[in-house]
Amino acid sequence: DIVLAFAHPDNPGSDAWIGLWPADSDPGALPQDRPYWNYICSDDQDSGYVCPSHPTAGSVTLNSDAAGSEAWPLTCGLWRAYLIESETSDAPYVAVAVSEAFTVGGYTTCEGQVCNAVPEDGLSSSAHLVPTEGATISKIAFSSCYVPNVQNDPALWQHVRTNFGSSHSVWNWLGDNMYEDSENSQQKRFAYYQARTHPYYVNYGPVAEPKIPVTGTWDDHDYAFNDAGDNYACRQASQNEFVYHFNIPESDPRHPAYAGGQQAGVYSSNMFTTDTSAPGIHLINLDARYHRSPTFSVHGRCERTSTMLGETQWTWLESELSRPSEIKVIGSGVQVLPPTHRQRSLSDYCAYDKSGGTFDTANAEMGEGEGFDGSQWESWAEIPQERTRLLKLVQESINAGNAKQIVFISGDSHWAEMMAKEIPARSGQPAVTVYEVTGSGIDQKWPFNILNSNRLRPENYGYRNRRNLKGQIPKGQNRKGRKDPVQAPQGKSASPGMRQRKLQKPAPKTPMPTVPPADAPTSSPTPIPPSPIKSITYSGMNTCSGDSLHICSAKANYGGIEVDWGSNELHLVIYTPFQTVQEAARVIIDIGSAASTASHENIFE
Repeated sequence: DIVLAFAHPDNPGSDAWIGLWPADSDPGALPQDRPYWNYICSDDQDSGYVCPSHPTAGSVTLNSDAAGSEAWPLTCGLWRAYLIESETSDAPYVAVAVSEAFTVGGYTTCEGQVCNAVPEDGLSSSAHLVPTEGATISKIAFSSCYVPNVQNDPALWQHVRTNFGSSHSVWNWLGDNMYEDSENSQQKRFAYYQARTHPYYVNYGPVAEPKIPVTGTWDDHDYAFNDAGDNYACRQASQNEFVYHFNIPESDPRHPAYAGGQQAGVYSSNMFTTDTSAPGIHLINLDARYHRSPTFSVHGRCERTSTMLGETQWTWLESELSRPSEIKVIGSGVQVLPPTHRQRSLSDYCAYDKSGGTFDTANAEMGEGEGFDGSQWESWAEIPQERTRLLKLVQESINAGNAKQIVFISGDSHWAEMMAKEIPARSGQPAVTVYEVTGSGIDQKWPFNILNSNRLRPENYGYRNRRNLKGQIPKGQNRKGRKDPVQAPQGKSASPGMRQRKLQKPAPKTPMPTVPPADAPTSSPTPIPPSPIKSITYSGMNTCSGDSLHICSAKANYGGIEVDWGSNELHLVIYTPFQTVQEAARVIIDIGSAASTASHENIFE
């Protein structure tokens, strides 16, 4: 235990708290990415955020909890305690009192390092099975943002086992595969262990017998800290824990013992085959954390030229996109297709250079001017130069005949949705349309309206009220089968960001408008050929933003990519296993005709 005595001359407020940062931290600009903290009043506040008393003096104890659900958090090194008043809810925090420095020691594996190594301790029978290159795969299930200790029902993993338990399926994790905002490898190892050995995951999930092969990528909370990128001090140590958790062999470049030297980052690919042994689904997982530049100055010093992947990974990706396959599925920890969020000053973005500069040009090249808007949460569009580079490479891959269709899959958001984006024609490159499915939240949700001008809307294709449920419209739904819009909460969150961040994103400070915004392109009541979309079905339940394919309030969700090689159909699916209607949406795309790669002129007009 660490017991911290404090005294405050005035009432510090009901939400005042004490946190631990390295001793050399600036008390006037403490970063958000530090999970070791507690309120200055009794622990009774933790359950309901109601402080029974507001002492001006007392003590706070920081330790591993009695139930063993958290490992001891601190690495070796020199630390200080910082007292934060209740009025300060957003980073950077300003401390009103600072303790003397103290040393944490006693780790035989630390050796004075912040990024301590963890000795091999042997995997249990709940080890993951890595996919086999060249395996016949026709189905990929995926999700992200996994909080096992809030699961109280095995229905999600039972649903996965029923629908993706065959030998032709793969599970793909898309980040926040556990939550441990830390530089402590021992604590990350423990958090991964809890995720992998949770009873529902063991009995029904991918590690149950027969095992479902597992691959994927990471996001901020399993990689490092909230919104972290290339400024994380323990990138390699964190990668080694990722490798250990997913049972990645030494023959893989991600492994620290790889003969050619360890790759910097967890990006990877698998080429799977069709039922005739031809190249079928090409699964590419990107690492949008290890090399990513800070997107806002609060996350670190802005860099002269911002990157998402780093040049080595970009070169690798170009090579992967040149490999022929029927379908390419590209996994990203954060969303790709939402446009840049314009409800903040563009000068806030580290990647913004000047009016008419490369930031504006990149958006213009994708046909996304001021009438387009996207989520205020993390996405590729925070660095539009890199997003445009990615989409151009995808366009070139399709036009070169290396894929009939390319679909992005993403996590991070705590909601599910489907998107479509036309990549405009340019010299030597006809326009193509790509899709994205976000699956995120086990078991988490974010039931608020979110801007996204590129969200796929069934009415654009002539699908009105084509719901895959029968009977009366459920209570709370409007006549178009959409849930009545819910506005995001106002004001600051009920607790300092670090605690709430364990389970969900901080609440927006102002209500989000229903999308699309008034000046955005409007929907068309009739389908606009040529279109590869053969059908769209949706439940219309648990939705936000006035959009039937923005699934926001289901208890949990996950996505599916399913290919019917005989019918030349690509199915994009969102599942909500805890709801009465367990299939929230399904889009079927024709991959056997010329329309499968044709331009969708004016698809959003």
